[in-house]
This record gives sequence, structure tokens and C-alpha cells, in this order.
Amino acid sequence: MNLPLSLSGVEIDGQSPVRFVYADESGISANETILVVAGVIIHADSKWIPTEQRIRALIDKYVPEVDRPRDFVFRASDLFHGTRAFKDRQKYPLERRLQALRDILSIPSQIRLPVVFGWTRKDRTFGESKKQRRAEVAFEHAHALSLCVIGAERFMRGWAAPFELATLTVEDNTETKATVKVMHDAFRGVGHPGLLKWAKQYPQDVEGTADFLPLRKIVDGVHFVGKSGAFLLQLADACAWIIRCYLEEKPGMEGLLSAFVPRGPHAIETLDNVRGHFAGGSAVRCWDKLA
Repeated sequence: MNLPLSLSGVEIDGQSPVRFVYADESGISANETILVVAGVIIHADSKWIPTEQRIRALIDKYVPEVDRPRDFVFRASDLFHGTRAFKDRQKYPLERRLQALRDILSIPSQIRLPVVFGWTRKDRTFGESKKQRRAEVAFEHAHALSLCVIGAERFMRGWAAPFELATLTVEDNTETKATVKVMHDAFRGVGHPGLLKWAKQYPQDVEGTADFLPLRKIVDGVHFVGKSGAFLLQLADACAWIIRCYLEEKPGMEGLLSAFVPRGPHAIETLDNVRGHFAGGSAVRCWDKLA
């Protein structure tokens, strides 16, 4: 009997008692049109250590010890653009950086890690002041995270054992933290009933959203930590970055997309659905079988 497939094209098991959902965003800067939050769902007992070991091996392979602090983590945008730790183009030429990024993006399919994501379109925000724009971006971040979490909730209800639960870890962002907390608490049914009612009625998100609210399998509030405080957040960072690049239809991403989703980028989302909507997520499409 074939099991459903994750976004990375691998079978999903339902045997693990505890899962961690590591979620990170891409696209919060002003020059991006879409904001993505991706979540990597990791079985605490069988998947966490192999994933950590794989990332540490890539750090050792691509970043000499002299170039990295003790809390070094990969950031997809730095690898792609050659910034921060990778600004020395002699030491870190483009192809070497891209190969490192391909290796990171291949981890979900190699280790069999389910990936979910939510996205919102930022070009519909019209705040006149910096304060208004910051508030709008914070809302879009919280909205995308909520869609991502609904995808994780859908996975936990559909493919995890009845007794399994999951926790949510998100990179700490001082500008969006308060809004993220309010929306996540509302989706858990902890206060803010009007916001939960809005989420159930919102027509342009993932189909069936109302069926997964309030959250039952994603327990507790959001755990906010820095990337160095939750080592596997850097994998969610890479997933969010490549998904955003695909949704924004950035050119020249074929090799990176192939590393992330070997069965083809259509597994992420149909671009026509993105062009015609303001928000969405991958909760159903992540588990589609191969055609």
C-alpha cells in the first residue's frame, strides 16, 4: 500500500509520537511581492538527529571553521546573493554557493521530511506611514504563518496517529511577533473569537480551512527563538526562500527547484492559482501522489 507523498515527493509515515514544526518566513522585505512561511515537520525521535547531522556536515563542507562563528547557520538569501559570510567571491564563487544551496534544499526529500507552507500577496498593502506598513506586513506574516500551520494541522489529523501532537517553533522577529502570537492564539481557540470566525469564513485561502480550526494537534503557543537557538530553523528558511522564488516566478531557479522537489515544481503549487489569489497554502497539494 502506497502512502501519500509530501511536497518533496517522499512517502509520509504516521508512526512518530511527537513532531516539531519549524517555520520560517521569506519575503518580509519591502522589495518582495509575496511573503511565504514554510514549515518543516520533523519526527523528534527518528528524523531530528539525522537532519541536524546532515546540515552540520554541509557547514563543514562549505564553510571553513575560520569563517564561521560558533552559532553559524545557513541563510538561503546569503548563499544566493553572496552576502554576509559569503561576501568573499574568491572564496565563495557563485557555483560553490549554489551547490551548497542545492544540497540544503535536497534534505527534505533525502531524509523524508514533510513540508507545508502558506503565502500572502504583499502588493495589496497600501499603508501611507511606516507604522501602517509595518502593521500590514506583520499581519501578512501572521496570516501566512497561520496558513502554514493549518497545513501542518491537516497533516497531523490525516496522517499522524491519533495520539500524536506537534509543537510550533518560529524564528523570533520583534516587528511581527505580537501579531503572530495573537493570530496563532486565536486559531487555537484561546481568545480573540472574532479573529477565529474571520479565519473560518475567509474565502481565498486553503480549501477546507474551517474544518481544521480551532487547532487540535498543534499544541501550546508559538515558541519564538533565533535561528541559532533552534538549529533546524535554517532548513525552513531555505524551503521558504525557494518556494517564494517559485511563486514570484523568478527566472533561473530550475536547478534549485529540482533539488527541492525532484518530481517537478508543479508539486509546490499551480502558478495560475497564485496569480489569481491573494493568499494560499499547500496543505492538500503537499500530499498528492505522483501522476
